[in-house]
Amino acid sequence: MQLKRHYNFLIRSFILFFFPLNFFACNQDEGDNQTTTTITTTVILLTTTTTLNNGPDIVYTAGHYNVITKASYDYDIPFTGNFRPCYWKDTTRIDLPIPEYDVPGFESKLSNGEAYSITVENDDIYVSGYYANAVLNMHVPCYWEGSTRIDLPVPENHSGYAHSIAVIDANVYIAGYYYDPDGAHPKPCYWIGTTRIDLPTIDEDGGVLSIAITNGKVYTAGYAYAVGNKVNYSDPKPCYWEDTNRTDLPVKYDFGESHSIALTNGSIYIAGFYSDINNKSRLPCYWKDTTRIELPIQENEEGYAKSIAVENGNVYIVGYCFGGDTPLFYWKDNIRIEQPIENETIYTNAITVKNGKVFIAGFSTPPQGSQSPCYWEDTKQINLPVPEYNIEGYGLFSGGEAYSIFVQQ
Repeated sequence: MQLKRHYNFLIRSFILFFFPLNFFACNQDEGDNQTTTTITTTVILLTTTTTLNNGPDIVYTAGHYNVITKASYDYDIPFTGNFRPCYWKDTTRIDLPIPEYDVPGFESKLSNGEAYSITVENDDIYVSGYYANAVLNMHVPCYWEGSTRIDLPVPENHSGYAHSIAVIDANVYIAGYYYDPDGAHPKPCYWIGTTRIDLPTIDEDGGVLSIAITNGKVYTAGYAYAVGNKVNYSDPKPCYWEDTNRTDLPVKYDFGESHSIALTNGSIYIAGFYSDINNKSRLPCYWKDTTRIELPIQENEEGYAKSIAVENGNVYIVGYCFGGDTPLFYWKDNIRIEQPIENETIYTNAITVKNGKVFIAGFSTPPQGSQSPCYWEDTKQINLPVPEYNIEGYGLFSGGEAYSIFVQQ
């Protein structure tokens, strides 16, 4: 689960080694009595480039890239990789400022952080994320306005993450969560500027991953934990909040999460997943208001719906599935639009649509290559620049990921 990745990622992240991800799959349990959905698929053709076509769109993506630092004495692996938060304007990378720390055993200062969400308002760029404080052994939620970092308040000795950002009428809204010094008991919240508003859950714990605002009301999507599940965090419940009023979303077998929210024409659209009957597989879905719509997947696949966008009544969703043979796809109105790619790892995080043109952010890893942040503009893959390191005995290494995408026209 997403929270667990963060809990185990405090100051020891400064001496971890980051490599491209390997994916796994679980077969759906045959006893699941869900209704079978016919898969409708449209195949598209992809091309890859590092340059953009000339046009009016400016594409902003936010994420991180890997920085490799050499150790000053021998480890089994004599270097470490850290995440550096950044955003890209088209294909120009802009680094976001975070503190650097002297860590014994390394030749240069280390820093760690990620940028999760980006938006642009009146040509001003806003990005939310976090950085690691090596002195306090905590992760600090923050946002950047241009190159100025603003730390977000959490209770003393708590860590936190700022996952989603929106700007309305010069007010900055950020969604996220914070948790105890021992890495447990996450608390969902959002900030208006630097004022934190805590959100109610089923039994205190939960998280918020997405935020949207309309008519002065704040909508956030995430999950809450039920009574009795605060130890292993195995059973989150998908939900959304209107201001501070929580609405639980229906799932088939009492388990799921909501990851992304969009508002249009008085309706609420939320992307996420639910579990099968034996809690072995994750099944992608979205909710329109409180009605769940299951998304078609291939046989033996499981997966998540990560991001949702609505334009002209059409619903676009991106996510990822394990166990199938098509790493790159998105759903449009329950039709799965895909492009088979051989021998390449694809991971998609965010989607936006402008005048029918689809933009998707994520990363790709070619055979025998390093993970590369990128985005797709309809059928074209645009790779985003990151530093490349030639490590003696290991070869070339680079890495990064794009979590969020915003298109300015």
